[in-house]
Amino acid sequence: PQAQHKLMQTGLTSFPEQALPEQITITQAGAKMPVWPALKDDGKSVAVVFADSGDEAKGLTRDGLLRLYRIALNEQVKHLGKTLPSMRKAELLFAAIGKAPSLREQVFAKAIESVFLQGQWPTNHEAFKKSLELRGDLPAAVEYIIGIVIQVLSSNQAIRKQLKGQLNLAWANVYQDVGGQLESLVSSEFVAQTPLAVMSDLPRYMKAIDHRLTRFAQQLPKENAWVQELRDWQQRYLQAQKRCLPYSPMAIALQDFYWQLQEYRVSLFAQQLGTKHPVSSKRLLKQWQEIESLG
Repeated sequence: PQAQHKLMQTGLTSFPEQALPEQITITQAGAKMPVWPALKDDGKSVAVVFADSGDEAKGLTRDGLLRLYRIALNEQVKHLGKTLPSMRKAELLFAAIGKAPSLREQVFAKAIESVFLQGQWPTNHEAFKKSLELRGDLPAAVEYIIGIVIQVLSSNQAIRKQLKGQLNLAWANVYQDVGGQLESLVSSEFVAQTPLAVMSDLPRYMKAIDHRLTRFAQQLPKENAWVQELRDWQQRYLQAQKRCLPYSPMAIALQDFYWQLQEYRVSLFAQQLGTKHPVSSKRLLKQWQEIESLG
């Protein structure tokens, strides 16, 4: 029944001619129900689909718009990919965790998001076309993202070398915790998975790990207690993640909590680097209670 609605389309490579309303009511199996039209990324094209909530429509449309911009800017993006020396450097560092084409696409998507999706999103064909006037800002945005990526990957490489050194068994807990944090922060999809607003914080999180490794041996009992506390939070977070729906208020709150945990780590292990906002175990607990009320 959904596919019969006039708004529904597939195989789009530019913004649909008909403007997308925020919400409509459709009749399905004789019952009226509200749906939220959204642009869904299908890989090489975009489809108009009906989401079950405003949050889901927003999440889908963000990715759908990124795909449409990527298609519209293809020539410029290809040129940037070939001509930026910093891209080569980033790709070499990334080779330890993933493939160069994947990194390029992640960097371009993040740069496109920073240029085109920071203000009001286009909701019709004309607005989308007009927004492309901002394309001149794309090279600087790509350079900025690559700069962060190079810092993060260089730190990752250096920290992993330290972890490969001769292991004192008394340090196993700490090394395991740091290894797990690195796998989570610097995965092969880390550019895509890190929200734009958090990208600039990644080098600070890496510095905090580096600082921790220079001094943890002097305070092992404290470190082991913190590792246990962080493990408990990690388990709670992962269990909650399994039972929450993508794009739901709970999913959004959980993502925010994940980055709060990174700030908490900075406050524990490298206080002098400063945190983005006040963070403590008490604040984490309060935030967690709010998340549980959503689920």
